[in-house]
Amino acid sequence: MSSRKPTYLSQGLVVALITLCAIAVLAYVNRPTRPQPQTNAPTTAPAVAQAPTVAPAKSEENILKTETPSMLAGAKSEQPVANKIATPANATNQQAAAPTTQPLAKKSWDDLVPNETPKESKFIPLANVSASEEDIRKQLEGGDLLSARASLNAKLLSGTLSAQQYADTKLKLAELNRTIILSTKRFPDDPYGGTYAVQNGDSLQKIAKSHNVTWELLGRLNDISDPRKLRAGRAIKIINGPFHAVVSKSKFEMDIWLGEPNSAESMYVTTLKVGLGKAGSTPMGTWVVTQGGKQKNPKFWGAGDLSPMEADDPKNPLGEFWLALTGIAGEAEGRESYGIHGTIEPNSIGREASLGCIRLATDDIALVYELLVDGKSKVYVKE
Repeated sequence: MSSRKPTYLSQGLVVALITLCAIAVLAYVNRPTRPQPQTNAPTTAPAVAQAPTVAPAKSEENILKTETPSMLAGAKSEQPVANKIATPANATNQQAAAPTTQPLAKKSWDDLVPNETPKESKFIPLANVSASEEDIRKQLEGGDLLSARASLNAKLLSGTLSAQQYADTKLKLAELNRTIILSTKRFPDDPYGGTYAVQNGDSLQKIAKSHNVTWELLGRLNDISDPRKLRAGRAIKIINGPFHAVVSKSKFEMDIWLGEPNSAESMYVTTLKVGLGKAGSTPMGTWVVTQGGKQKNPKFWGAGDLSPMEADDPKNPLGEFWLALTGIAGEAEGRESYGIHGTIEPNSIGREASLGCIRLATDDIALVYELLVDGKSKVYVKE
């Protein structure tokens, strides 16, 4: 047996081995790990992708809130609207429905028109130019006043009548309209008026304004002395205005018309005698009753040689009513110091006696004050 000398690792080799082992351990500990599935990752990603569409949805929601009945009714919840616009289909349906829901908003009285008549005066005359005197007589005897009036008015507007026929036809029409228009008798089928059922919240002033007449006229036609006593459910007589006036200087007459005088849709109403300005001083042309220019028991501010007078002064030349006029065409254009008024000198009617204004007898000025609407009724002054 041979004897061998023991083998020992050198010190440098041992150090190298230890170093390698340490590196291997560190490499294992710090090795990259495989990503684990995240259960909420898919939900998070779409949420980010949808972010651009969320903002428009909120903007659309704010618009639709004013268009839906629930929002108009004061509902607080916005969730139903958000649900409706969550999908394109619902959004399209909602946009299409918007125009039909918007009219639910409350309108002012000026936009609400009774079913019987349109807001603007659109007359439907029952023209019968060919009606003979015998036809009209039969209509009158049968109590068909509306047809008789329509036949006479059509003849008046036809332009085929002689001067005497024209004057006679006006007299017959005025007689009929004293009953059809200016009395308390109701004619529900009158195309120039009719009846109206008073609604809750109505006032005589509001009803009159919607028909372009004065509340005083409606009071006269319905025996209503106190407009505060108007009852809901009551049927009242109405007229569709406005009324206009045509003044003939040579005849000292004022013709009252419903609708634009002598137009195809107009209706002659009546004729009144007037007093005019001295030496032809009443300017011809077109006037309009000044907005806010109507006064009862007016004060006289003086004119010519006359000094100012108080409203109750028995010498006040204006009488009990004053309707200020504003000139808009012809000689009248731009003039504002003229008007229609009563008189304390009844003998001046039919003569040139005023300082240029148009005078009417006591009863006639009271009627004209009720017929003409300030800001709407025109007065045509011709030779």
